[in-house]
Amino acid sequence: MTYRLLENQAATDLVETAVQTAGLTYTKHYQRNTAKQVVVHFRFTDYEFESVDGMLPQITVINSVDKSSAFKIVGGVFRLVCTNGLVAGTIFDSERIIHRQGPTFERKYNSLPERIVALIEDTVVAAQAFEELASQELTADQMVAITGNLTMSRKAKAKAIESILLPETRRTADQGNNVWSLFNLVNENLRKYSSTAAYTKHNEKLLENIQLLAA
Repeated sequence: MTYRLLENQAATDLVETAVQTAGLTYTKHYQRNTAKQVVVHFRFTDYEFESVDGMLPQITVINSVDKSSAFKIVGGVFRLVCTNGLVAGTIFDSERIIHRQGPTFERKYNSLPERIVALIEDTVVAAQAFEELASQELTADQMVAITGNLTMSRKAKAKAIESILLPETRRTADQGNNVWSLFNLVNENLRKYSSTAAYTKHNEKLLENIQLLAA
């Protein structure tokens, strides 16, 4: 296999040009920017969500020149109240291209501008759906019952239920008793009190499972 070099700046510029072509207002935040790897988030500030405090749709660009990472573009949601940025479980779509010379790389790479615009549109639509989740009210008892039926470690579950029953311990953005707040309370404790493997496994369909139980 022959390595196909894609410079980090070229990867970032490609996505930024597509964002500009879409006519979106954005801010650019580098999580990592070294000679070997870049991780940069484009956050779209045109969108305000009245029911969901501190949330912005975003796409993340990941690339390396040392074979440590493929070229990836990921659409998701950023919550300003979170210390780690992207809320796990809210990745909507992604595109991944392996650094390998050949027609597959060139075909995918050349189609990326249109693909990025579509990814942005899909991400914004998905983010808007979170406002609906914030409008789905739940009682504290319902939140506890739903959490009790989720698959997660005992400690993560106990801590999530503690947060539900003691709202004064929650972040300001998670004060409401609704599906969106419940998702974020569970997600936060699942991240804190699970191994990486368990978190990845249980988080994958977390929001879907909460919605089903809340229906």
